[in-house]
Amino acid sequence: MKRFADCSIPAAMTDTPQNCLGIDYIFIRYGLNDRAKIENFVENFPKHFAELCDRLRRDHPAAELIPMTVIPFSSKEASEQINGLVRQAAAAENLEVFDIYPRYAAELSKGVNSLNYRRYPLAKVPAQYHPLVQSFVHGPSVEVMGNELDPILGDLPGWYSDRHPNLAGYNVIADETAKYLSKRLRHKKAKTLSASQ
Repeated sequence: MKRFADCSIPAAMTDTPQNCLGIDYIFIRYGLNDRAKIENFVENFPKHFAELCDRLRRDHPAAELIPMTVIPFSSKEASEQINGLVRQAAAAENLEVFDIYPRYAAELSKGVNSLNYRRYPLAKVPAQYHPLVQSFVHGPSVEVMGNELDPILGDLPGWYSDRHPNLAGYNVIADETAKYLSKRLRHKKAKTLSASQ
């Protein structure tokens, strides 16, 4: 996120009217990958979050910023730490938090690995299965968006270790986001109607 906040806008975009892309809402999903990459994460998170919000407000003044909690990814304690930071930083910016965590966690209770894709080093896949995984090979990894190889490779140590969402995971995020946004849109419409009367 820090790299994004620091990046420069291409010259071709600086002459265009603000909010030229018609961006009404910006969902901020920040923390999971940054936790491992940012030095003194707990201390720097609020500063980086504020810098990002400043940048987004400057570049898209008409857009509503909506910070989101993270999805379950490792331990509950790690998720709670990041989500606590998100809530604190959002409060400092006077922003409402969209809490995706409970819905995603509820869906994971139906199958702990049902919403994550499989990314596994090809070098660790037994040679006899290489023809089977051929169509799933991307660079040095086997990458599977579903569970079709689980019955065969699911016993390999680390097969389920990648916690990035698969298509089902992104469908959960999309569905919950649509529900959240539709409530906001209805509220906004009702507020506009009452103001015009």
